[in-house]
Amino acid sequence: MVIGFVSIVLLVVVLYLGYSTISTLNGEPLAMHKAEKLGNEYIKQRYFNENLIISDGEYAKNFGNYNFNVTTIAGKKVNELVIQEGLETIEDTNLTRDLNEKVKQYISNSNLSVDKMEVNGTVFFTADNLNRNDTIWITFAGEDLSTEKVAKFGKDITIWSKETGLSLNKLIIDFTNLSTNKSSRLYVDDNQIESQDFLEFID
Repeated sequence: MVIGFVSIVLLVVVLYLGYSTISTLNGEPLAMHKAEKLGNEYIKQRYFNENLIISDGEYAKNFGNYNFNVTTIAGKKVNELVIQEGLETIEDTNLTRDLNEKVKQYISNSNLSVDKMEVNGTVFFTADNLNRNDTIWITFAGEDLSTEKVAKFGKDITIWSKETGLSLNKLIIDFTNLSTNKSSRLYVDDNQIESQDFLEFID
């Protein structure tokens, strides 16, 4: 009986360790299946005329995301979806790339003078209803970046986002005044976007 009990315990331990290893390296097996299903539902709704399919799913353990290539029937890769951990949001990398290019162009055409600039916005869709949400995240530095100028720029870009049909959910601007070497952040979420004065959102 003792040998049988010990054998059962060892078997349970081995199975648990094996499952833990698989989960760590490849994500939860059931979650991978659910993530693939979410990706397929998104593709069918968003690109219903393009005959696209989901393929080559992998778990990005460093970020806890499930990544899927989107290909044509012939196997040509045309996009990538990122299903975030918790299966709550779906990032469309093509739309993210398009958003960032639009923001860069907007900054270039604005009156704001910057020496260094980086844009890392994201376009994601909520998994339950596939509503679109856009995050605009900008980092820049310049000799003449006052809080007043950045606050005005922040308000202007939220107005621009509406005019261009974006679904702005969050605006983050990290900026450094190179004259004073002072760094600050403007953070505005969807409940604050209608505010007239963005100065109060700068830390």
